Amino acid sequence: MNKNTKQKLINLLKKSSKHSHYQILPSQLVQYFEDKDYLPTGKVDSERLLFVIKNINLKNKTILDIGGNTGFFTFESINSEAKHVTYIEGNEEHANFAMKLTKILKLTKQISIKNQYFNFTQKRYDEKFNVCFLLNVLHHVGDDFNSGLKNIGVAKEKIIKYLNNSSSFCDILIFQLGFNWQGNVHKPLFKNGTKKEMIDFIKKGTKNHWNIKTIGIAEIENGDLVYNKLNKNNINRNDEIGEFKNRPIFIMKKINV
Repeated sequence: MNKNTKQKLINLLKKSSKHSHYQILPSQLVQYFEDKDYLPTGKVDSERLLFVIKNINLKNKTILDIGGNTGFFTFESINSEAKHVTYIEGNEEHANFAMKLTKILKLTKQISIKNQYFNFTQKRYDEKFNVCFLLNVLHHVGDDFNSGLKNIGVAKEKIIKYLNNSSSFCDILIFQLGFNWQGNVHKPLFKNGTKKEMIDFIKKGTKNHWNIKTIGIAEIENGDLVYNKLNKNNINRNDEIGEFKNRPIFIMKKINV
């Protein structure tokens, strides 16, 4: 990679936005970048990915990455031998970064880049996918997309509706949800902010459309953060690791009616 190309990528990464400096770099880029070039806030992307690929075989799968940010899960899906990834992201700078990187890595036949917000209200989806990443997107309903929602109750109804609609185009869903509507700590989606409240909400709301196959919970083991399957010992909230790392990872399989 030449200096000019690298600088263009860095400039796109440094564009400030609500969700900038969010994901770590895809592994294909790590060798070209120094720490000073890009300092993400750290959303335990590698740890989340490890839990996913331990539980799902992405080889030869068609993938949809909704709200793909700078493309970590898109490019790592290709590294895991996915057949094709469709990346969708409403932020122009993030989408431009993913597009440039796709061209640099000569992956244009394996990755489709769409700079738009996903239309969850669409009644029919012609394209179907084996696996969909929907990570930390839906709590931004009424903010980043579908503006004008009146209150948290309506937002929660939309979250369930969009989750259930996703079963019409997706076989397996990898899902995370924030605890606060629009990312605002003054707008909690759940009264006590517990993992149990969130899990019960998702289970009850999606039971006719999705089977929850497994749930990943972040824990500290020997000083390292890892995601383990839900159990009676890790379901309690751990405020020491922060709100983001308390968000469960749901791996869901659609119910064939």
